[in-house]
Amino acid sequence: MDQEQPPKQLLSAPVSASKRERFRPVAIFFQLIIAFAIVVASGFVMQRMVADKKKPPQRPVREQAYTIETIHAHWGSYQPKITAYGEIVAGNVVEVRAELSGILKSLSPQLRAGHIISANTQLAEIDPFDFETALAEIAADIRESQARIKEANAQIAAARTEQTNIAAQLELAKKDLERAQALIKKGSVTRQTVDQRQQVLLQKNSALQSSGSHILIEIAKMEQQQAALDRLQLRKTKALRDIKRTVVISRFDAIVESESLTQGQLVSANQIVAKLLEISALEVEFTLSDQQFGRLVGSGSQLQGKPVDVLWETGQRSLALKGRITRTAPTISADMGGVSIYAALDGLTKETVLRPGAFVQVQLGDITYDKVFKIPESALYDEKRIYLVKDGRLQSVMVDVAAFDAGSVLVSGPVEEGAEILTTRIAEAGEGLKVQLVGQESAETPKQGSFGKRGKGASGPSDADKPPKTGRPQKADEESQP
Repeated sequence: MDQEQPPKQLLSAPVSASKRERFRPVAIFFQLIIAFAIVVASGFVMQRMVADKKKPPQRPVREQAYTIETIHAHWGSYQPKITAYGEIVAGNVVEVRAELSGILKSLSPQLRAGHIISANTQLAEIDPFDFETALAEIAADIRESQARIKEANAQIAAARTEQTNIAAQLELAKKDLERAQALIKKGSVTRQTVDQRQQVLLQKNSALQSSGSHILIEIAKMEQQQAALDRLQLRKTKALRDIKRTVVISRFDAIVESESLTQGQLVSANQIVAKLLEISALEVEFTLSDQQFGRLVGSGSQLQGKPVDVLWETGQRSLALKGRITRTAPTISADMGGVSIYAALDGLTKETVLRPGAFVQVQLGDITYDKVFKIPESALYDEKRIYLVKDGRLQSVMVDVAAFDAGSVLVSGPVEEGAEILTTRIAEAGEGLKVQLVGQESAETPKQGSFGKRGKGASGPSDADKPPKTGRPQKADEESQP
């Protein structure tokens, strides 16, 4: 009776735990069934909602028409322009040299590289003292020679007067001898008298001959003095020329390329004073390809004298000049890949800002192509195809390219006069593509190049992009909700 009994709650705990362990799989099974049922029910409800929803009406698919621009084909003769590039070169480079030796007395302040020198501008002056002294000496020698010539002329005049007198005396001696010979026959005079008078005649005759010889000698002396005077005159002319040559001047309008002297320097003859580039002799040198050169020469036209247009662009300023081809390079350069051509420029003055070395564009007329029509480069596809517009559709035509001309192409092919040719560039261009001209597009057809664009200020889809309203009642919408 007094033995202690275990507590009741401690005896029932093992029994409850065993029951829970026995029914745990059943509980998990029922939980899985319930979850599966919920998923199936949800899928069924969603399927019904989707099936019951009324689909919006489909918009009809319309063929897109591209808005384009066209030109009309006009057959004729065209002369394209050949565009080449070259540079300005100096056609006449002159090394101005000192012609005499001496001290450089003065030097022009304009004689600096890059300055513009006008024609007849004094560049430098050599001290002319020595040359002026030589000129003064020559002038004195000339006066002396002239005086001697005057003296010789006076002696010649005196000798001629004496010769005249001797000739008169000779005539008198002849007459006197004749009278003595006549009187000797009569016995009026002696033989000795006749001999004396004959002796006088011989003396006068000898004196006359001597006088003639003296005159000739005096004339020869005078001619010698005249020759000496002529030599002195030549020396004077040379001395005057030397004095002028002490001043170095520019013979033409020029650009100073370089200078090499300073004032007070001792200059030797033939020493370089400056190097000048003649402005009016500037030329443009450009290169024609072998094909272009052969085409121009082979056409029978004269290349020399052919006009050219030259354009020099310096930033925002452009200088347009005209010229004419003057010559062709003596050799063909393999490095340049063509033939070098030289053209003289017209209208160049000292105000021209053009300088050697400037890179310029040159245009000249190509040969004339007959029976071709001109189209923009944008109208040419695949290098030999164009598209005609007929009845709102594109029609592909193969053409032959004759030449390119500043953004245009000269072509020939089976195209009628006045045919419409597509000029708008379309990536999808092809046979039968639907097109329409600018100004004929409908409100539903966007222009070429504006697909997907919105109106000004639009931030959302346009009305055309929004689906149309179905008119379904709100109630039906509420019933379709889960």
